[in-house]
Amino acid sequence: HCPGLSSQRCALHRIPYHRAMDLDVLESVRYTFQKAEEAGLGVLSQTDFKKLAKNMDASFTDEELDIMFAAMEKTEDGMVDYMKSIDWIACTAKVGDTVEPKQREDSVSLDGVVQVRAQENQVMEAEKQSSNDAIQAIKDAIQAIEDENRTIKAENQAIKDERKKLREEAEALTSEAAASRARHEEEQGKRQALLFWSCDLREVELTLRVMWSAWREAVKDAKDAEVKELRSKLAASIGTTAYLASPFCSREPQGELAFIEPGIDDSEELFDGRHARTCKLQAQQDKSKDLQDRCAAADASAKVAVRIARRTAAEAQARSDDAKAASLCERIEERLQLLCDTLDPPPGMKRAQDVTEDMLKIQRTEPAKWSITFEQWFTIFNHAKSQQSWQALVNQKDGASVNLYDFNRQFVIPWTVGLGCGMALLMNHEYKNADFMLSHCWAEGVEECQDALEDFCRAHNLTGDLRVWFCLFANYQAKAVSTTRGAQDAGPTIAEQLNLDPFGSVIAGVDQMVAIHTTTCELYDRLWCVYEVAEAMKKEGMRTQAALSNAYKEQMQLRFQRARDAGMSPHDALVVAGLRVDTLRARCGSLEDENRIWHKVLDSPGGFERLNEAVLWFRARIMAKVADNIATDMANAVLDIFEFPNVAVDEGGHGGTGVTADRASLALEVLDQPRPDVGRVWFQERINRQANLNGQLFDALWHQETAQAKTLIESRADIWSISVAWPKTTLQVAAKWGLSEMCEILVQCGLSPFEKNIMTSDGSRRRIESWDAVEYAENNGHIELAKWLASQPDPMQAKEPKL
Repeated sequence: HCPGLSSQRCALHRIPYHRAMDLDVLESVRYTFQKAEEAGLGVLSQTDFKKLAKNMDASFTDEELDIMFAAMEKTEDGMVDYMKSIDWIACTAKVGDTVEPKQREDSVSLDGVVQVRAQENQVMEAEKQSSNDAIQAIKDAIQAIEDENRTIKAENQAIKDERKKLREEAEALTSEAAASRARHEEEQGKRQALLFWSCDLREVELTLRVMWSAWREAVKDAKDAEVKELRSKLAASIGTTAYLASPFCSREPQGELAFIEPGIDDSEELFDGRHARTCKLQAQQDKSKDLQDRCAAADASAKVAVRIARRTAAEAQARSDDAKAASLCERIEERLQLLCDTLDPPPGMKRAQDVTEDMLKIQRTEPAKWSITFEQWFTIFNHAKSQQSWQALVNQKDGASVNLYDFNRQFVIPWTVGLGCGMALLMNHEYKNADFMLSHCWAEGVEECQDALEDFCRAHNLTGDLRVWFCLFANYQAKAVSTTRGAQDAGPTIAEQLNLDPFGSVIAGVDQMVAIHTTTCELYDRLWCVYEVAEAMKKEGMRTQAALSNAYKEQMQLRFQRARDAGMSPHDALVVAGLRVDTLRARCGSLEDENRIWHKVLDSPGGFERLNEAVLWFRARIMAKVADNIATDMANAVLDIFEFPNVAVDEGGHGGTGVTADRASLALEVLDQPRPDVGRVWFQERINRQANLNGQLFDALWHQETAQAKTLIESRADIWSISVAWPKTTLQVAAKWGLSEMCEILVQCGLSPFEKNIMTSDGSRRRIESWDAVEYAENNGHIELAKWLASQPDPMQAKEPKL
């Protein structure tokens, strides 16, 4: 009997506590179990276990033995391994322990019971803590899955937004596809024309190649509608395909919490929702795969149709189907002449047999020599405009300008395809460096581009033998076309030519760059043009000029005047007119090229802001020469932007009262300087000298030295200047001292005898004395001069209002 323990606990612990074994008893137990093993028993059933236990100790009851057997570890068939049974029974009496004879008593001391209870309590506390940790881990796992669900919802929303964006892009691409289809039909017609042209020249290989190409495209077009329909259905399942292809799908959702016990935090509902969503995605994926298989089958059918078409074409050719040939001839006869015109190169251009290895080497290595003369430049454009294909191209543009992209596609590429050299080398027998670099935008209209350069050559008296570098004619443009057709071509690609830095190489060898301006596009929206200006500014002594088309000049003048009439400041009017630009907005077709150009510009002094100033300067310089009625206003607005001072004062002039020199009279001359920094130095020297001349003129008038005054006027002293302390015009001073001859000269120059308080004859509205010239002559006793001045017309009233 064990005090404080239940009958079950007493039975389970009977052997270690109620009947503590000594070594003899333990060896007896082992001997009895080994005999059972020798009898062929590897395991013990419950009956065998009871029999063996009672052989060891007949005092065990059946109830105690049942409890002990239930607590032992069993095999799958409910049996007990006999060796493990021995270990369990001898858990506190191991082999090698020594037990004193006095410890073989039938009862256990109270201290032993307390110690056992303490050990049991510790085990139970450890098990309880382990259970609590397991529950907390389950809760943490549930929270992690909820967080994962929220993440998946956010990812699904991002996928929906991406799908919407893709649909918008698809709509834009649809319109582009329509335009591409029109171009495809045009190219198909050209190919058919080329077929008959090759037949006429008996180019058998070319004839067969074009024939097979035409048949392939004809059959492919027949199957195109079916394939597009299937692909559109595939796109309808974009919710699945976009998700499966997205980076979010690389992280699979975590598995369901199978180890969670039922009833904990609604895990069954969570499992059902996740499982339903997974099944739905799987179904959509299966549907998408089915559509992809159908598209692949359609593509395979198209390939089979192509093979059938080839065989049909061969059979038709073998039968010499005259009816089909005649019908085809009728359809393309009208296009044949157009093709022949396009293939007719400009006079003086080399043919394939004239291309040498030296030419190919220069095209690959020496961009500075890809130059062409002014005369050849105009010859190429004039020859193209004399062809019937030019008029067809104009009609196709439907009122829009034929730009350089169109010219390249319609003329330059057909002329040079397969030759490996650009137009510049093909038009020349000597390969020299250029005299001018032409900076232009490919979106510019051909007509305006030609008009701008013609006007520039006339204005500067340039001869036709001077050489220019024009990238459309310098670079070899047809490599991509040759590669597409599978033809051999020894020429370089556009990328290979750009890697030579042709723009920087050419600018390093020339002294002048001409930027061509037209109304069809903004030149400095093209980043390559910005790069060309940046490279030109790095070179000492480089002069950048602008060639403006007549339409560009008229548009700029009109917009500047309208802005000023609307009350805008001169600065804002420059923006409206297009003189001021933001080169940071420029773009080009390649992101790699953009990054390279940005780094080069940012590494140069002043960066993009300095380029903006340079463009404004040379544009204003040209406009100041052609915009008569707004030239001074525009020039002064430009000088305000560059913070040029308004006036300079000759402190010693007019008897020490000072005489001003106004910037307005020098503004146009300042803009004639090549760069803002050069203009600033020139202006400071000139305005100081001008102030000195003006002071001398007032002194001569004050001392009635008419001859000296006339000499100073001829030396470009400013008759519009005024004195400082007592602000008088030159005419007021001359009238005060009765200088009739000088008054007549000044009136003829445009000064008004009637202006007072403010100077109106030069439009400056500066403050002057309150007597006009008539009053000065009359009040100082020069009556006849006063009468003559009063009889003169007011030049301000005679002037017509500005448009």
